Amino acid sequence: FVLLVFYLLLRRRMLDAPITPAFVCGVALLNVAAGFFHQEHFLFGLSAVALLMVGRPWRQGARDAALYTGAGIAGSVAVLLTMGAGVLGLRSLDAIRRWYFWQLDRPLGEFVAESPLVVGARLIKGQLTAWLFGTQVLADALRRAELLRSPRVLVFSALTLAAYAAAAVLLWWLWRHRREVAERFGVPLAAAAVWLVSYPLLLGWYFPAVTEYYLKTLPPLVLLLVLGAISAERQALSRGLS
Repeated sequence: FVLLVFYLLLRRRMLDAPITPAFVCGVALLNVAAGFFHQEHFLFGLSAVALLMVGRPWRQGARDAALYTGAGIAGSVAVLLTMGAGVLGLRSLDAIRRWYFWQLDRPLGEFVAESPLVVGARLIKGQLTAWLFGTQVLADALRRAELLRSPRVLVFSALTLAAYAAAAVLLWWLWRHRREVAERFGVPLAAAAVWLVSYPLLLGWYFPAVTEYYLKTLPPLVLLLVLGAISAERQALSRGLS
């Protein structure tokens, strides 16, 4: 659902198509559907707001962002009350809260305070491992050198290092063409950055070491990696046509 919302909003922005109140409410309700199945997707609303506001007149952007937020809150309340009270037969708001946010009881009970540096390291490793499984192989090999005797470990390590080298080249392209990227792709750049940063803010408290939660931030990470190459390609095509 969040990928669909991202696509629909980004398509409207890139084509400079009109953004109507009905459209804003529709994509907000898709965000509600995403949040119903995975509660952390309420954070995607921040990326959606960036898509609605960046590069638009302030009044229009603020109006549509407020409408998106309001429709999202109203839709979420309606869905939770319908499912909690109407379908499951829960008789109190606290019972509905405990049903929908059942995950909160576990991390609250198991919470162990760690330094910001440790949490930050866990966030970075979690994100990189979700992006490249070989990151975990490299981490294990650094802790246990005897693993490097295994041909499989060597192959995984080599492929992972090659992938990181390719990512470094893509990041270099992004930096080299940063002005063109900001000018042509400022909207997706801002929305992807918000998406990539906002989810780890929650994950920093909610099990930062669990890799599967970082799968949700792979789309903006990949988008950020390729924006520089896309801009360079378009620039080369423009020079060729001229």
